[in-house]
Amino acid sequence: MRSIGVSNFEGDYIDQLIAETGMTLAINQIQLHPLFQQATMRAKHAKLGVVAESWSLRGQGQLLDRSVFGTIAAWHDKSTAEVIIRWHIELGLVVIPLPSAAPIWRPLPGSTGLMAVLVRTR
Repeated sequence: MRSIGVSNFEGDYIDQLIAETGMTLAINQIQLHPLFQQATMRAKHAKLGVVAESWSLRGQGQLLDRSVFGTIAAWHDKSTAEVIIRWHIELGLVVIPLPSAAPIWRPLPGSTGLMAVLVRTR
């Protein structure tokens, strides 16, 4: 086995996995967003060299309606989703945005790179 990736492993489970296999995780997918920052888990990941992958980037859609994110997005001429994704990227987290069935998402016209993701079309 070359590497181990898991989802939702907390501190004790990570310690147990390392003790029983002698291997450190490569990646742990955990719920992580600006209102649920998981500082303790991120610190443990950093100490062990584990990559954190965020799921529920947008707080299961709840963050899109928060006025603070909308205000920040307006200041930077970005969508609320782009601001939230940028927060994850700035922390060095792996992000894989998964749009829901509705609404439909597309790249922002004229934008490039990482900021060209998840713009609502309807």
